[in-house]
Amino acid sequence: MRTSFRAARLAPAVCVVLLASTSLAFAQPAGPAPAAAPAAAPAIVPEGTELPLRLEDKLSSKTNAVGDRFAFTLDKQVTLSNGAMIPAGCQGVGEVTQANKSGMFGKPGALNVRFDYIKVGATRIPLRGTRGSEGKGSVASVVALTALFGVAGFFVHGHNIEVMPGQIMTAYVDQDTVLPSPVLASATGS
Repeated sequence: MRTSFRAARLAPAVCVVLLASTSLAFAQPAGPAPAAAPAAAPAIVPEGTELPLRLEDKLSSKTNAVGDRFAFTLDKQVTLSNGAMIPAGCQGVGEVTQANKSGMFGKPGALNVRFDYIKVGATRIPLRGTRGSEGKGSVASVVALTALFGVAGFFVHGHNIEVMPGQIMTAYVDQDTVLPSPVLASATGS
């Protein structure tokens, strides 16, 4: 009786061990484990990379003020040295740094802007580059009118600066910037 008691106690334990080893045999892959795909190296956008930018907002020395933000997009795809590409259409932000309306005595308007950054996916690439312009002055007209008519020169104005959407400008990458790889093909975000 003692033997049957031991057998009765061992039988469930043996079944558990057999079931566990059978489960492990089915859970193991039949062949070697597939190799993990190699992680793509991040892309580096080097300092000084030239970026062609297309203005998306109208800018004017008459209507804009210092601190106004404006939008632009990357006009053409840029290929990096490792073959990665920054897709056209990535969005960026700039700021007006000077905006002077045209004035009396033929004083021309002035407009200066700074390109702050462009976004590729979730990464901001800092830019350097400014653009400035001054309108045509009318100093010769003011001098002539003042000489002929006295104070009439007060009514002669210079020209304001207007930069229309679609204008292409150039900015440069301000510092080496690492982009997660693969470089995103979507041009979303700002």
